[in-house]
Amino acid sequence: MEAIVNFRTEANGSFRFMRGLTRGYWRMLVVKDPEGSTSVSSNNVVSQSVTHSGLRGVTKRSAYWIGDNLAHCEDLADAYNTKRDAICAACAPWFE
Repeated sequence: MEAIVNFRTEANGSFRFMRGLTRGYWRMLVVKDPEGSTSVSSNNVVSQSVTHSGLRGVTKRSAYWIGDNLAHCEDLADAYNTKRDAICAACAPWFE
């Protein structure tokens, strides 16, 4: 299993100010196959961590900015993968 960071889009609606922006949220998914499906209802996804939704493509000054969520999810994924690699390295002599 591996942790990946994924952007989940939501419906934009028909607002004029949304032109060129994407509404959604960043999430960290623990998946069996990183190249497989990222749908939460699929058998590939084991768990997810969801953050608040906002707009992708706005500046830091906007109330809809979700850049912090991306950094947070990347940190979570790195920590999960590092811990997984350490456990696999510790168990490797037992499986040889």
